[in-house]
Amino acid sequence: MVPSSDPIGCPDGEYFNEAHTVPRCDPISLAPDGFCDRLCNPCIPDCHFNNIGTVQPDPLDCNIYYVCLEGAHVLVETCPAEVPFFDYHTGNCQGDGTFCYNYCDPCVPHCTTDGEKVPDPYDCRGFFYCTPPEVIHFYCPVGQSFDPLIQDCSDDVLCDPVCTGPRPSTTTTGLYTTEGMIESTPTQ
Repeated sequence: MVPSSDPIGCPDGEYFNEAHTVPRCDPISLAPDGFCDRLCNPCIPDCHFNNIGTVQPDPLDCNIYYVCLEGAHVLVETCPAEVPFFDYHTGNCQGDGTFCYNYCDPCVPHCTTDGEKVPDPYDCRGFFYCTPPEVIHFYCPVGQSFDPLIQDCSDDVLCDPVCTGPRPSTTTTGLYTTEGMIESTPTQ
């Protein structure tokens, strides 16, 4: 594939399918499993598909980088004290922090898969139900928190919100119950 001097922009809810006989925009719901994980979530190191042997920046710590291995496994490396910053452009550690990877904001949830549930970084009771390009914000019942490991509300999960301060507004909220999701105003 040769880069185009006239790039194509896909509308919301679609992705550029370069694998098609005639490259075009297709619905995200038709994308291969895992296709959008890295493209849509800058907080996941890109060690999928054909990236074996490449080095990828840690999304949150400029001192750490990953060497991609087979089967999406990674080797975690730390830059030495004399050159403590990983330059994601060159793939080397250096003394200047100018080229640290700064595209991951842990306070912004990233929905990449239809039906995925993503924790609310501001509220342990909250989570986002993903139906790209739409995202619906739900709350667990009072006394429960969202557990990302089981993708459900739980009494047993301990949680400290990742982010504090004012939350960006959401358009739709709901309450999650044992019977399913009900659109409503959350109870505090």
